[in-house]
Amino acid sequence: MERLILFLLIIWISNNETQAESLDYTKDIVPLLEKFCVDCHSDDEAEADLNFDTFRTIDDLRSDTKAWIKVDKMLSSRQMPPKKSDQLSDSEQDTLSGWVHEFLIVEARARAGDPGRVVLRRLNNDEYNYTVRDLTGVNSLNPTREFPVDGAAGEGFTNAGDALVMSPALVEKFLDAGKEVSKHAVLTPTGIRFSEHLTERDLADELMKKIRNFYSGYVNVEIKGGDNWNDSADLKSSALNRNGSIPLGKYFTSTLKNRKELVSGSVSVVELAERDGLNPKYLQFLWEVLDPSRPSPDSFLLNRVRNQWNRSNDSSLSVLISEVTKWQQALWRYDAIGHIGREGGPKAWMNPRNVTSNIQEFRIALDEPKDGSDIVIYLGASDLGDGNSGDYVLWKEPKLVGGVGGDISMKDVPGLGIELKRIRKQSLNNVSKFLEAATDALKEKDGPDELAARHGVDALILRSWLNYLSIGPGGPVKVEGLFKNRIPKTGTYDFVRGWGSAQTPSIIGNSSDDQVRIPGISKPHSVVAHPSPTIFAAVGWKSPIDGVVTIETEINDAHPECGNGVEWWIQHRTSRKHSNLAKGEFGIGGSYRSKPMNAAIRKGELVSIIVGPSTGNHSCDLTNINMIVSEVSGPKRKWNLALEVSSRIHEGNPIRDDHGNDSVWHFYKGPLAEADGGLGNSARVPPGSLLDQWINEENPEKKFMLSLKIQELAMDKIKPDSGSPDELLILHINEIFVPDDPAKLLGSVKSD
Repeated sequence: MERLILFLLIIWISNNETQAESLDYTKDIVPLLEKFCVDCHSDDEAEADLNFDTFRTIDDLRSDTKAWIKVDKMLSSRQMPPKKSDQLSDSEQDTLSGWVHEFLIVEARARAGDPGRVVLRRLNNDEYNYTVRDLTGVNSLNPTREFPVDGAAGEGFTNAGDALVMSPALVEKFLDAGKEVSKHAVLTPTGIRFSEHLTERDLADELMKKIRNFYSGYVNVEIKGGDNWNDSADLKSSALNRNGSIPLGKYFTSTLKNRKELVSGSVSVVELAERDGLNPKYLQFLWEVLDPSRPSPDSFLLNRVRNQWNRSNDSSLSVLISEVTKWQQALWRYDAIGHIGREGGPKAWMNPRNVTSNIQEFRIALDEPKDGSDIVIYLGASDLGDGNSGDYVLWKEPKLVGGVGGDISMKDVPGLGIELKRIRKQSLNNVSKFLEAATDALKEKDGPDELAARHGVDALILRSWLNYLSIGPGGPVKVEGLFKNRIPKTGTYDFVRGWGSAQTPSIIGNSSDDQVRIPGISKPHSVVAHPSPTIFAAVGWKSPIDGVVTIETEINDAHPECGNGVEWWIQHRTSRKHSNLAKGEFGIGGSYRSKPMNAAIRKGELVSIIVGPSTGNHSCDLTNINMIVSEVSGPKRKWNLALEVSSRIHEGNPIRDDHGNDSVWHFYKGPLAEADGGLGNSARVPPGSLLDQWINEENPEKKFMLSLKIQELAMDKIKPDSGSPDELLILHINEIFVPDDPAKLLGSVKSD
């Protein structure tokens, strides 16, 4: 019976569908709607929000199937048309109801799986935060911090679309949140990653932290001497045993304690490294060098280390480590990390030194023994542990260097010593004659050679006397240490150029209207100086005039974020001596501005600003300098260092001034030890001494008698009181008897 009912139902549905499909909506259905429905459901009166005038075509029906679902219910329940209205006949009822029902079935089949209009759904705030964090790997991101708070009725956990609404304002907040998250994206050669940081500095620090964390298990991580920016240059010069270096003691200790196990193979290098917390790659490399079962390395140095390791035990391990450390320092150069990649800078932190050479020049500082004994030097050479077969050493060209004059070969030293003794003896007997010649030099225009010939004294010693007494014209200053290498640009700025080396020292000018980082601050139309640990950097104004000038200077730190400041000098140099118009030092971010200083100056004399490092630490020592020299009388010309030099510094060294005078501005360097007191500075006459009285005496007879007393003092016939001005005067006179340039005497000296 059930099968029969099901069969009849299928037949009825099929017949109904076949009948409905044969009907035309416009011809068969619309007339029925107009006859029985449009009076209440039309444009004029749309009861129950139903307007049949809007359904002209099948497409109109398909756009609002909800309305026809309502019609189907009303027809099937015979609620429509109302009882007071005209009623459908049974055939009309079947036709209209069947067609509407069939239409809905066809539409349902066409839209199978389509839920229809769905409210825009979104993740709740917590889900969105967690999803973004999972996708980016950045747990600190909180993109919904500006979103409205989710409801507290529980719909936030069901994600009901009608509850988690999406207003236009919230859409904007989602877009803004996406943009904020995108700022944390980091483009890499292999794709995209995300970081909690935004600035390049923080991103770099993040990577450095990861690198440090990776190495921290294998290297020294304690901050030691030389790791801090303000450590001395000596500490920074050695990178061994500092933060980031390999703790050799741990590796050598591990190999010594497990020597038998490693040789027998009962423990592998990887197992040992994991057990002792060591880097397996470095431990493997070290063991391949030390392993006594392997062939000897083709290196005398590595063989030496291996042999010493084989003889070592726990008590002698420090000797082995010290030996390796010395070789590391000799074979490798540890360059400043901040200079890596810069023009002329290193390509890596560690760079090999070329220590093999057929010729090696070396210098030995000669300090005068306090007891007056001879200076003895011992020279020795040895092989490198590979035997002395075929090894020859030739010591040649020993000479004395670094004096005021030229170099002196050791073969000339004995003869030069004899000649100096002769000159000293002769000069001691002629002190009064030298002073008479000095008196004439004040009155006459004759040079030292003419005066020496007339008074029968040595011309070189007379020059020393005149320099000591500051008598007579000295001639133009010869500027030593001029920079020879141009710096065509600094970084990417071709308008920031100057003179010096790729590292330091250097003098740089900025010819543009822009302030740039190099990495210190280079202001528009300015000049900066940067010393090295042992060499000063200076700019000198060589006077093209005779007269009185006013000098104004300004010095300030151009890299105030780091470093430890600089020391500086403002100097007036003549050919005989120099004097500091001002000198001092300042710390990080410091500055100095001088008051106007008047100075009598002759043509060819030099006024300089000299900059040196503080305590030998030259890091971040970029220093802005300026000097203005003004004529007090006459044309009253002005010379401005920054304005004249910044735009023309590349023209040459020296360069002309803006008034057409050649070789006025000089850019030079020199040993820091000579910056103050080592630039040819003559000793001053001790106040209150016999010579001081001679200078101030105007009576010729008394002046002559004082010169005789000075000669007796020099010949040790008069004993000065201890600590008196005359005792100091004797020291000065003994220095005068040594010519300024002893090398000039070599022509009359017989070589040994």
